Amino acid sequence: MPSIETGKLISSAIIIRDDRALVFEEKNDVGELKYNLPGGHIEPGETPIDALLREVLEETGMVCEPMSFLQLVVNTWDRNHSVLMYFSVRVAADAVVVLEEGITAQWMTNEDIAELPDDRCVFGIKSALAMVLRNEVLPSTALLLRKGGKQFEWQK
Repeated sequence: MPSIETGKLISSAIIIRDDRALVFEEKNDVGELKYNLPGGHIEPGETPIDALLREVLEETGMVCEPMSFLQLVVNTWDRNHSVLMYFSVRVAADAVVVLEEGITAQWMTNEDIAELPDDRCVFGIKSALAMVLRNEVLPSTALLLRKGGKQFEWQK
């Protein structure tokens, strides 16, 4: 039986402006061009929120504030797995997007997102985006975090 040799924890952000979501197009780990969201791997010692704030700043140049936990997606393959956590975030209305090299992005409506081909989307982004655009959120207790053995309050 195959064993799990690697695992990735990932935090991703949904940024909404004028009823449009910021959607990336970038290459995945195997070089395929995929639609994705700002976010990335959670480093040792980071909470999912720490990683979310860091990754959004690195990839978009914008400072964000976490608003709601939306969805947890687990991908399992023969030799590895990934756990993606999707959050809605707020950025300043006048924040300017400055993309990290290698990323292109566009502000998409719900209709634009629905038309994206499923096989070119990172799994889970379409359903998480739809939740935000329909103003659906999970209760804050849907995600409990600890850091250094102590509860981490991630929502203000």
